[in-house]
Amino acid sequence: MNRVRQWQPSAVAARVLVVLLPLLAIAAAGQRPATPFLLVLALLALGWGVAPESPVGQVVLVLVVGWWGVRVADPLQPTVLLAGAALLGAHVAALLASYGPARLAVDRRLALLWVRRALLSLLVLPVAWVAARGLGSAPEQPALWTVALLTVAGVLVTAGLALREASSDRA
Repeated sequence: MNRVRQWQPSAVAARVLVVLLPLLAIAAAGQRPATPFLLVLALLALGWGVAPESPVGQVVLVLVVGWWGVRVADPLQPTVLLAGAALLGAHVAALLASYGPARLAVDRRLALLWVRRALLSLLVLPVAWVAARGLGSAPEQPALWTVALLTVAGVLVTAGLALREASSDRA
């Protein structure tokens, strides 16, 4: 308990957000998941809050997104925007918490940088939601989803390689 008293409030706040925001994303659906799923998700989110740099965070995010896609009656309801923002917030909070131990305060400039980046990323959310709603009434086109997935994967890999090369050029 003595170690907990040494934790900085900003680090504690980031870790609390890591735990609570995935649960908010589930609550945004307006329907209750099965109790075992909720317990597993809460335990994993707690583990993510304790060790924000661990891969358990990816599992939490995939579980929430998967639950929205498989179990929610209308996965494209407007509250999915809140769920997406909550998941992005949890990711950014985990990123900030992973910069150091809980006894180290989150750097204000670093937090503002990542919050600005997250807010810019959120600009894509309503556009993607409107596009998905529009495609929902179109006839089934499985090839379209495959092409979209490959395109997004290609963009992410290309961006990752470009950023890696840019960071290695500075070194």
